[in-house]
Amino acid sequence: MKNINSYQNGFNHNQINTVDSLNPIAPTFDEVVSWSRNGKPASRYGDMILDLSGYGLNDKTVTLSYQFWDDGDVTEQRQNLLNEMRWIIYLLRKYKPELSVGTLSGYFTLLRSIANFCENSNCSFRDVLSSQNMALYWAIDHKRTTTYLNGLLQLLAHLDAKVVGYKVCGKKTLLQLIKIYREWVAARRQHPPIPTRIYSYVLATLINEVNVFLSVADSVTLLIKECIDNPLAGRSQSSHRRIAKRTGEQSKNAPDFTKLLQKYNLEKFWEQRGYQTSVKGLASMIAEARDVAALQIQAFSGMRAGEVESLPFFCLDEESNNGAKHYIIKGRTTKLSSGKVKRVQWITSSSGKQAIELAQKISIAFYSAFGDVPGKSNERINSHYLFVASVFSIKTFRNIPFQYNVFSKRDNLRAKLQPIIYEEDLQELERIDLHRAWRDESRFEVGKPWNLTTHQLRRSLALYAQRSGLVSIPSLKQQLQHITREMSYYYARGSTFAKNFILNDSSIKHFGHEWQNSEPISQYLSYLKNVILNDDHLFGSHFNWVDKTLRNEDGIILIDRESTFLKFKKGEMAYKETIIGGCVKTGPCNISPVDFLQVECLKSHCKNLVGSRVKLERVINVQAKHVFRLHEISAESSEYLQARSDLDVLVDTLKQLNEES
Repeated sequence: MKNINSYQNGFNHNQINTVDSLNPIAPTFDEVVSWSRNGKPASRYGDMILDLSGYGLNDKTVTLSYQFWDDGDVTEQRQNLLNEMRWIIYLLRKYKPELSVGTLSGYFTLLRSIANFCENSNCSFRDVLSSQNMALYWAIDHKRTTTYLNGLLQLLAHLDAKVVGYKVCGKKTLLQLIKIYREWVAARRQHPPIPTRIYSYVLATLINEVNVFLSVADSVTLLIKECIDNPLAGRSQSSHRRIAKRTGEQSKNAPDFTKLLQKYNLEKFWEQRGYQTSVKGLASMIAEARDVAALQIQAFSGMRAGEVESLPFFCLDEESNNGAKHYIIKGRTTKLSSGKVKRVQWITSSSGKQAIELAQKISIAFYSAFGDVPGKSNERINSHYLFVASVFSIKTFRNIPFQYNVFSKRDNLRAKLQPIIYEEDLQELERIDLHRAWRDESRFEVGKPWNLTTHQLRRSLALYAQRSGLVSIPSLKQQLQHITREMSYYYARGSTFAKNFILNDSSIKHFGHEWQNSEPISQYLSYLKNVILNDDHLFGSHFNWVDKTLRNEDGIILIDRESTFLKFKKGEMAYKETIIGGCVKTGPCNISPVDFLQVECLKSHCKNLVGSRVKLERVINVQAKHVFRLHEISAESSEYLQARSDLDVLVDTLKQLNEES
C-alpha cells in the first residue's frame, strides 16, 4: 500500500481526476428544506443557516451554519463551494432521512473543513470527493475526522453518479482513510485511568461538594422562586430603573440580593463560596451545583456526559431485594444507534442517588416557578429533564436540557478536583501500562495538577469497581464498596439481570460492556500487584509454583507480561481477591460460598490459593474476638464450636508458616 506521506509530497493539481458533471438539477434557493414543529417553514435551500430544531429529540434549538470562513465577503469561489455544500447536505437528508441531527452536525463540520481546504487549494468539493490524491491530501491534516469523510464517501457511493453529479472515490480510498485514522488512534494517547490516590481524592471531593449543596438546596430553591416571581427582587438599582421603564413596575418593595441572602440564611454560604451577591452569582452557584451533580452521577454509574444531559426528571428507581436497596437510573441514549432513541438503564449507588436528588431540587425550583411541575409518566420519553436550563424570566423559560459543559467555565471546580501528581501516582500508571512513556507526556509531570476529564471517570470506574483486589487504598475501597457489589450483581456475565441492563444491541456501548471488558485487565493488574510484585510473605500452592518456576537467580520473579495478560483475556488465568489473599481458579469454585474464611482451602492445600501472611494475621485477630464474644454467650452453641474450629485452622496455618520460615 502506498505510503500516506507520499500523497502530500506528490500532490499535483494537474493529476486530479476531473469527472464531467452529470448536471443534476438542484432545488431553487427558495425551496423549503426544513420545517418547525408547528409546521411552518424553518429554512430554505439558499439560506446560510439550516434550522433543524424541529427534528431533534427535544425542544433544543439546532442551527447549522454553512459559513466556513472567518471574515470577508462571499466571493464567487465561496459561493460555488456553498452551493456544493448545500447540494451534499440536501442529498444526505433526502436519501438518508434516518440520519440524526447530531450526525448531520458532524457532516457539517466535515464539509466546512473541506470547503476551507478547497478555498486555500483553489479546488472544488468534486475534486476532493472524486480524487484519491486530493481526498488523502486533505486527510493527512485532518486525521481525527477521516471517519466522517469515510462515512460521507460511502453514503454518496451508494447513490448513483447521476444523482450525485459525479463518481466519488471508491474502495481503495476508503481503505487508505481507514489506515490514516487507525494510525492516528494508535498514536493518540488513550484516556488514562486515574491513579487510585487521585481517584479517591476526586470521589471524596465530589461527595463532599454534593453534600454541601444539598445542605442549602431547600433555601436556594426558595431564593430561585422569589427571583423569578418578582423580576425586581435581587436586582441592582440600574436594573430596577430599566425594568420599571419597560414594565411600569416600581422597585420600592423589592429587596436587594443581600437582603435575600439574609432572608434565606445563605450569607455565610455565599461568602464561603465566593459567589457574586447578585442574580448572576445565583446562576453561577446553580451551574456549579449542577456540574458537581452531573459529575457524581457519571462517577457512580459510568454514564457518558450526553447520557447524563438527557436524563428525564424521574430517572431514579429504587428496588428492594433480600432487604437491600438497589438504585437504578433509567434514561436514554442515541450513541451509536443511528440517532434513534434507545431506553437504557444503569446501576448506581447511594452517592449517585444523592446527586440525582440535588439535580431534582434545583430543577423543580424552575419548573414550579413557571407552573410546569413534572409528573411521573409512562411515556417512552419523559417530557421533563433532570437538568433543565436556568432562566430567571418567565418570558424566556423553555423546557430544554441544561448544557453540561463541565469545567468549561469552572476554574474553581477544576482546581478542587485536580490534586498535584506525586511520584507514586506516576509509578502506578507505569504499572498499568508499561508500553506508554508516561514521563514523556508533559501533562503527567510530577508536581503538576492531574488533568481530569469526564471519560476518565468512566474508565476508572470500569477498572476499579471489580472484585479483583486491584484497589488497596482503604478509602477508595470504602467509596467503591457498594457500587462494586451492585455491578457484580447486575452486570456480571451470566447474571440474570445483565440482559435487562446491557441489552443485546451491539450498537449501544453500554457501560456494562466496558465493565465486563475491564475485568480481565483488572484481574491481571491485581495479579501483578498482589502476587508477582508483592513482598508480603505469600504462601499457598500457586505461589509456591510461582516462586520455584519464575524466580531467577537474583530472587526476582520474571514473567512475560503480554502473554500473561493474553491468558487473562482468554480466560485461561484469573485472579480474585479473598479475605486471606487471593484465588487464581478459573470458572466456578466448588468450595462452599459460606466458607468466606477459606478454611477448606487451607485444610485441603488448594492449588489455587495465594495466601497473605499479613491478611491471615489480621483475620485471626478479628476471628479471635468473635470467638471470645460467642464463648461469653454460650460455650456449647454450634456457632461457637464452628467459629472456634475455623480459628484453630487459621492459627495452625500461621504456626506452620512460622515454623517453615
